[in-house]
Amino acid sequence: LTANGTEEKPIVISSYGDGEKPVITDFDSDVGIKVYGEYVEISNLEFTAPKGVNGSTCYALDSAVKGIKITDCDFHNINTGFNEIGYSSGGITLSATGVKPCWFEDALIENNTFDTVARTAVNLDTHWCAKDKNQEWGSNIIVNGNGDRDSANSPVYYSKNITVRGNEVKNNGGDAILLIGAEDSLVEYNTVEDSGLFRNVGKNIHWAAIWLRDCKDTIVQYNAVYGNRDKNGGSDLQAYDSDIGCRDCIFQYNYSQDNAGGFMLLCSGVKDNNARNDGTIVRYNLSVNDGYDLDSKNSKQVIDVVDNVQNAQIYNNTIYSSKKDIVLVQLSDYGDAKNPEAVFIPPKNNTFTNNIFYVAKGVNNVAYKMHGTKAATAKFINNVFYGVDVPK
Repeated sequence: LTANGTEEKPIVISSYGDGEKPVITDFDSDVGIKVYGEYVEISNLEFTAPKGVNGSTCYALDSAVKGIKITDCDFHNINTGFNEIGYSSGGITLSATGVKPCWFEDALIENNTFDTVARTAVNLDTHWCAKDKNQEWGSNIIVNGNGDRDSANSPVYYSKNITVRGNEVKNNGGDAILLIGAEDSLVEYNTVEDSGLFRNVGKNIHWAAIWLRDCKDTIVQYNAVYGNRDKNGGSDLQAYDSDIGCRDCIFQYNYSQDNAGGFMLLCSGVKDNNARNDGTIVRYNLSVNDGYDLDSKNSKQVIDVVDNVQNAQIYNNTIYSSKKDIVLVQLSDYGDAKNPEAVFIPPKNNTFTNNIFYVAKGVNNVAYKMHGTKAATAKFINNVFYGVDVPK
């Protein structure tokens, strides 16, 4: 589709009458519906193609694209070979990857189902707000004489008011919901079950169920993520992830259970301070038996804070564990291991306040561990540690 609707008269692609949803199928090595336009609404359709790449992709190529809505659709059995590791394969992609500044505004992805799609069920792929000069995209990044990103002169174009709500994802390859470059956006009331079936094809695949990267003032709330696994040698594997370049994002009122990589990852660009993770809030969440892989029986950590994460506030969460050898909180500084001569910035000024850490009787868990150098620190204030030693 290469046309624009308007806010008053959007272009609608949907079903009519009674009966089952119409099926978009047989889009081998391609996309079921491609949209080059704004104010387009797609609803009440079914997408399936085992050799397909993506169910629906909407493109922003040289300006803002407004008013995309994809609702009440079913995406299943897409790219079932799980052989493509790109984010924009699987279900729905909003792709702002043009050669001119481009982004999305006022998009809604709501009440869709995803079953056995790879790699990502819902993906906002915005290249025009990259903060890390080492990212594989981001022609907008200007690098100064010190090798750092020139924040004063590099343009940043966030996608704004993106809402991902009420979607159900199960048996997908890796990531369920990934927003790159969203501002003032919302991810809520989604359910993710048994993801992580991606087949590792020789590359180190990093994924988490619901994660933000290069996002600002975005809220992740009232979601449930459980049973995500390290089925084929992936990395990270958390339920939730506040990733590189995030600013003032909030994760609240979420549920997490039996996720191989743990409940929560906070991480940043390794040495570029412009790509730091700053001001993330994690509050009022419940984690049950996270950090233990049901397939490999390997134990990891529940909360992992990695590299240049600053000013995070992690408070009023409840962490329960009955699995052995779990690290409840880990601060990681991988800088020295990657390049001993480089200057890396460890986590700093992060606080854990009023959390409950409850470990079942007879389980050998660790409350707090430092992985890598000892430059990183965290403050623990008014937490309850039951069945595990208090961090020193």
